[in-house]
Amino acid sequence: MTRKSLEIHHLQGDGELATGPEGWAARWYGGSDLRLERQSVVSPAPGQAVVRMVASGICGSDVHAVRGDFQLWPPPITLGHEGVGIVDQLGEGFTPASRGQMVSVCPSVSCGVCYQCREGEELLCTNRKAHLGAFADYCVVPLSALYPLPEGVSWRAGVFTEPLACVLHAVGLAGVRPGHWVGVVGGGTMGMLLVQVARQHGAHVLLSEPDDSRRALGATVGADVAVDPGASDVIEEAHRATGGVGLDCVIEAVGSSATVQQAMQMARRGGHVVVMGVADRTAEVVVRPYDLYERQLTVRGSFIRNFDFQRAVRMLDRLQLERLVTAEFPLREINQAIDHVAGGRGLKTVVVTSAAPAAQVAPVARAAADGGPVGTRTGAR
Repeated sequence: MTRKSLEIHHLQGDGELATGPEGWAARWYGGSDLRLERQSVVSPAPGQAVVRMVASGICGSDVHAVRGDFQLWPPPITLGHEGVGIVDQLGEGFTPASRGQMVSVCPSVSCGVCYQCREGEELLCTNRKAHLGAFADYCVVPLSALYPLPEGVSWRAGVFTEPLACVLHAVGLAGVRPGHWVGVVGGGTMGMLLVQVARQHGAHVLLSEPDDSRRALGATVGADVAVDPGASDVIEEAHRATGGVGLDCVIEAVGSSATVQQAMQMARRGGHVVVMGVADRTAEVVVRPYDLYERQLTVRGSFIRNFDFQRAVRMLDRLQLERLVTAEFPLREINQAIDHVAGGRGLKTVVVTSAAPAAQVAPVARAAADGGPVGTRTGAR
């Protein structure tokens, strides 16, 4: 589907983004209607915080929404869910962060009381609330969504917290163990994170990716074997790398019927296949029940993340992340940024606000006089 040009409304005469008590936000009204609108910053209610956003990565799901491929969130809504910012105001309540502290913002909160939550599956929460809004100067979020970045970690690394949490969830579902051979199908942002996390788990990695530059980068960040699926038989390469056995785990990060089918053939008997790529809702895969039975193959889906955000924050300084950022656009150029990602250019594209130049790395948490120590109950401020 070809997306129409996005309409952006500059509501300030000189076209510059506002700073201070008012800001700008990219509001999505459904279809290709994405507008840059003024936002008024209100004081946070109890249990909430106001975050001065610094940057947010663009996810493929943002592009899918704007192109009209499928609707994940009901419009109108401010898009952006891979956000990093600085805590500006704190409402009353228990807070994991202090004013002035740089944080990653978890974009959804579970209810904690539904059947899925009580089974430890917060990602499947019946009442899960999404609080997007990272494509903006300011964002109001629950206090529980604040995750302080480790000291010295840059915002460019911080924008990977949410996708990294999704990768940790997928790797956990795949059962990756030291010495395993892991296949990663797709060398986009998620694929590069999967390669690195699998190596952190002590596994060998085979990456399947048609783009030459992405294969080269994949080898640099940890892939033992990088295969061009357009020039080689990936299934044969998977068996060659493992002495004819096949891969212990394969994680599909493309989102197509063909790559899911391919991933199932790359796995060994008794192997695990995890599908985390977002395919079209109408896509189908042919599965032979006897093949599942005789090979004892386990095939699972991986949907977002499940109590993985904190671990992702703690891993930010252990991975090569900043080099994955290949394009940065100011908030006022949100339509160009979406088009850039839709065109398949580069790896991670980031939208930055006017706060970005002054917020290079996470500072040390401020003292109690400036908002209280981390993890305390506070009054509104």
